[in-house]
Amino acid sequence: MKKRIFCLLLISLVIVGSAKATIKLDSRTVDSITYHLFMEKDWDSLITIGKEALKQDIDYYYLRVRIGIAYYQKEKYIAAAEHLSKAVQFNSSDPLTNEYYYLSLLYANRAGDANAFASSLPPQSLEKKYLKKKIVDQVHMEAGPSLNPGYNDQADRDLMGSDNIYGESDRYGNSFYGHADITFNLCQKMNLTAGYSYLDFQKRKSVQNSYYTDRLDSTVFTSWGYQNYYSFPRGSHDTIVSYKVRQNEIYLASSIVPFPGSRITPYFHLINVSYSNLMTRYRNQMVQDTSYFFAYDTSYHTFPFTRTIYEYRQSDTSFYNYIVGISLFQNFSRITIGLSGSYSNLNNKKQGQAGYSITYYPFGNLNLYGTLAFTGFVQGNDARILSEARIGGKITSWFWLEGDFLYGDYTNANISDGSVVYNNSDIIQYRAGANLTFIASKHLSLSIFYQFFRKESPVLYYTWGITNESELTAIAQTRYQKYSTHTIIGGITWKL
Repeated sequence: MKKRIFCLLLISLVIVGSAKATIKLDSRTVDSITYHLFMEKDWDSLITIGKEALKQDIDYYYLRVRIGIAYYQKEKYIAAAEHLSKAVQFNSSDPLTNEYYYLSLLYANRAGDANAFASSLPPQSLEKKYLKKKIVDQVHMEAGPSLNPGYNDQADRDLMGSDNIYGESDRYGNSFYGHADITFNLCQKMNLTAGYSYLDFQKRKSVQNSYYTDRLDSTVFTSWGYQNYYSFPRGSHDTIVSYKVRQNEIYLASSIVPFPGSRITPYFHLINVSYSNLMTRYRNQMVQDTSYFFAYDTSYHTFPFTRTIYEYRQSDTSFYNYIVGISLFQNFSRITIGLSGSYSNLNNKKQGQAGYSITYYPFGNLNLYGTLAFTGFVQGNDARILSEARIGGKITSWFWLEGDFLYGDYTNANISDGSVVYNNSDIIQYRAGANLTFIASKHLSLSIFYQFFRKESPVLYYTWGITNESELTAIAQTRYQKYSTHTIIGGITWKL
């Protein structure tokens, strides 16, 4: 009892002294007090005394072990890993310390570091269940639809605009997405994820064109022959073709831990796109319409009229695109810095992007975290800045919630180490989403993703304009139709 009173008194002096004058500690006193607090499981007091001792250059194996385990018990796994790392440097032969360090890395979302640490130890220094890794680490599957509520609205009714020349749109409807991947343990410091994705998009190409017709209204017969009377009304024609775009993807990524706290992720993404493309072609046909007929010499008198003829042809199209890139991550206590770069050749264009991200864990664990990321994107003369904000955390021991917001035109850009690519033709204004994860058991977790996209679909049309040579001509213009999509994806992960 007296010893406990002495401990409490010393802790109070340390706390008060930190604001005024430093209380001088010695190794023997620190060892005695921290051992007592450790046995009493007074983790807060132990951390307070331990931090003060370290400030006074008192540092040894058991002090680091006790502080590390105290942080571990408080679920502050990042701080626990920092102190237990120092303890392992003093002595790497204690299986209990090694186990706490391994688990601290694992729960701090540093599985690569945990596996790399385990591989550096002799078999007797860590339990076999941590040393022995199965060839297959985990299996993940997810699938779900993306819905466009405005797909069947009246947007295709007025494509030509006020000049009534020509209009064309190519709109995305609902789609389906399915994905499966397997992560293999190549060795303790490296794994490989191999994935396959399938996407099926509904699309509708709508074309409106106008034309003048030479319509024979009447014929007047006379003594000298006859005369034809014509009108030239404007007509219009609508052509609507529904088709599907199918996309098959193969994704490969490796996670490599070259040294503690660092991770390198090279990745490769191959995409095959196939669809039946509607091509529009027009040509002018000159005809000679009969204006009148003279009976006395049986001669016909004509005038020229130009007919515009539109032809439509569907052709099967298939092509391959790819993305290759690399991401680098470095942990600094509660902060993780990420750098990334990639090159791609999506949709007959070449893209390059380089990004920077910072993730902060305010409580030293995954109970709460936030990420900010900025990416520079270049595609020919098109340069953009893309931004992403993400926040997530643990709601209960079995329920996790994460939300994100992406702002900027991500068309032909990729995210998440190249695993997600936005290669459709529409402009993305922003994306907002939420991810719910349910921990069903030690090996099984379930997830539900919701994503809201705000997009713009281009419409091609023509207006009359004057060229530099003062000639009247049709000039191509583009306007954009705004629409929204809702994506719901369910996933399952089996951790072996």
